[in-house]
Amino acid sequence: THTLTISGLGTGWVVDYTPAFALAAGEVAEAPVAVGVPADAVSGTYAIVILTATSRINGTIYDVVSNTTVVNWNPGVLLAPAYIEHVNPGTVMTYVHTLTNTGNALDTFNLTFSNVQGWSGVTPTQVVDLGPQMTATLWVSVAVPATAPGGLIETTILTATGDSTVWAAVTDTTDVNHTTGTRYVATTGVATDTLNNCLVSTSPCRTIVYAVGQATSGDVVEVAAGTYDEYDVTLNKDVTLRGGYSADFSAWDPDVYP
Repeated sequence: THTLTISGLGTGWVVDYTPAFALAAGEVAEAPVAVGVPADAVSGTYAIVILTATSRINGTIYDVVSNTTVVNWNPGVLLAPAYIEHVNPGTVMTYVHTLTNTGNALDTFNLTFSNVQGWSGVTPTQVVDLGPQMTATLWVSVAVPATAPGGLIETTILTATGDSTVWAAVTDTTDVNHTTGTRYVATTGVATDTLNNCLVSTSPCRTIVYAVGQATSGDVVEVAAGTYDEYDVTLNKDVTLRGGYSADFSAWDPDVYP
């Protein structure tokens, strides 16, 4: 016979052994005891099996043995899902992820991320004492600048690392759409061709060639007054090129703004 004592809470433990042996005087037999540990047993839980062998001829003759089984720490983590999204410039995307402690003990997870364009952030940056099989919600925010050119991709890799050293990672991909609209070109101020779609009048592009390259069919390219030392401006699509604008594009007069 046996008694089973479990530390703390726990169900599903199984104890199995041969219930009886017929032995001659002086004969010895092994009595294996199998202890089945539940799949969801928490780390540090222990089970004590006290096995008693009693003579059927004389019940006062018996002996006992104690076996202790301790559940090891088996840490694990899952992070999901991954996203691939196509968005317009100026969009703020929020990706919702689920962090699951697939281990069998409390664990604290630190959240870090890497990105290509520098548009991303994560909340929270730490999940403390997440219980076994418990989940936490994480948010990755990607703020796409209004000036982001079509085809530019932000790749955000979110990594969760436990105090146990287990880790999981997920990748979010944000692809900027090619959009239509008026393009702006100027020679002064903050004008730049670097990672610029030329769609924001307060952040114009620096060259006509670049702005035409960014434009899609039906767009108008407005050019502010100035000298543009350029050549080979190829118009191979339905684009209107119009000069004569003031530096802030609030006025159009080719005579005043040559």
